[in-house]
Amino acid sequence: MNINLLPWRELQTQQRNKCMLLTTISSLVLVLLTWGSWQLLSLISLQKETQLLGELQKNLQAIAPSYQQALDRKQQQAQQNIQLQFLNAEIKNYLAATHILSAISEKIPQQVYLTAITREATTLGIEGRARTHADIAAFLQQMEMILTSAKPVVSETKTHDSTETEINFHLNYDIHSLY
Repeated sequence: MNINLLPWRELQTQQRNKCMLLTTISSLVLVLLTWGSWQLLSLISLQKETQLLGELQKNLQAIAPSYQQALDRKQQQAQQNIQLQFLNAEIKNYLAATHILSAISEKIPQQVYLTAITREATTLGIEGRARTHADIAAFLQQMEMILTSAKPVVSETKTHDSTETEINFHLNYDIHSLY
């Protein structure tokens, strides 16, 4: 048989053990509540981000066709601009050629006969015949008034035979500078 001579110490130890156990359990509950609330906040935040991401994807899907249409329109405009530039150049070439032909028809001397007028790129070819070299020279002088910046290249003058007084000629003008 043991007799406890200091029961108050034992009671105090039991109370401290109970208090310690209660503090440990309270701390554990507090840690679990903190962790749980953090997990809950993370889950709520994740749900909000998922919802925002879904809305953003819907908005992007709604915008994507109009963005693609804008890109397509921009490409079409670029192609149309290229075509317009090409047409403007062709019209300019046509008007310049028309102006040249009109001026040539007004300035042909009576003794010169044109047999062909050709145009390849920026070269204007004029073929014809005349009775004398002086007639060809008069025609060249008239052409200098029309095509001031283009110099002729006489590629052929040929007399048929000694009895005929007809000379064939072929002139080439570089008319690039006129455009």
